[in-house]
Amino acid sequence: MNKKQILLTGALALSILGSPFAINEASASSSTHIGSVKLVEDVMLYKKARGLGYEVTNVARDAGTTYRVYSITNVDFNNYLSVGGGYYILDSEDADYTPNPVPEKKRLAVKWNDSTLVEGQIGRVTLSKDLALYKLEGSSTFIKSDIVRPSNSLFRVYSYKLIDGQYYYGVGGGYYFKAGDGIKYETPALNKQRQLKNLIISTMVMSRDLNYFYKSESFGESYSLNDSIEYISEDSGYPIKLQDGLKVVETPIYTYYQKADEDSLYQIKVFWMNDPTYSKESVAQMFSYRGDMNRKGPAENELMYSSMTHYLHFDFDLPHYNKVITYGRLDEL
Repeated sequence: MNKKQILLTGALALSILGSPFAINEASASSSTHIGSVKLVEDVMLYKKARGLGYEVTNVARDAGTTYRVYSITNVDFNNYLSVGGGYYILDSEDADYTPNPVPEKKRLAVKWNDSTLVEGQIGRVTLSKDLALYKLEGSSTFIKSDIVRPSNSLFRVYSYKLIDGQYYYGVGGGYYFKAGDGIKYETPALNKQRQLKNLIISTMVMSRDLNYFYKSESFGESYSLNDSIEYISEDSGYPIKLQDGLKVVETPIYTYYQKADEDSLYQIKVFWMNDPTYSKESVAQMFSYRGDMNRKGPAENELMYSSMTHYLHFDFDLPHYNKVITYGRLDEL
């Protein structure tokens, strides 16, 4: 008796409607399935047993056939792939499972000369000769890779590292270019930074879910309140500054604060420059539909909202800035 004929016991499987059907690999995209499985060898299908577990059926499927997968259930360290109609295929060397690709998040962008400035980007590099990429190993060691990018190429820069006086520009995927001969680094003009920042913040405020994630302790695409200022500085490449007894890291969108005697963030702020579109009244209207946040006491140029655990504070009248959003835990107020 082989492993496809063994009755396995364990947790109940999910109930899935439909019937098992073959598809070609090119058509394996659907909002109702999570991936596809291609049979390398002939296999027997499984069904949920009367008790707790799965049992092999007399239904066989031929090698080379591909099926949509609607869910995966793990029982006794074995994965069962639901292919519809209450049938399952055991995930093994005889069945090649491929998850659906995760769609890439669309980044907000503004025009920057002959290219675009996107969310999370801090600059760009242009190569005047062929240059190799570097990979970061550990926290402070760069290893030259075999990947070489040609002269006249343009790359977005998302972060930087300064190691022993040498700058490295992060271009995504964990790769960096080493600053030096043959590379030109540029940062966007202040008006471009403000334009993109206002676009990001206004989109964040207007979104139906507000990008307000108190469960993950983050606001929008920020780092988490559970993160340390040291980690944020190391990961983002932005230095830690001391300000009024607080450790501070300022990135293009967010400013992070940590008390000197604590090991995680105190609060997160967004400084929002001179956009008259979003007044106190218009922001209050946007927030009026939310059931998980309550508006707190009136103030002339402020709005305060809170959930059971967190607060969100808008200040509409600070020197040099039009608006400031502060996010933090209620117990820190």
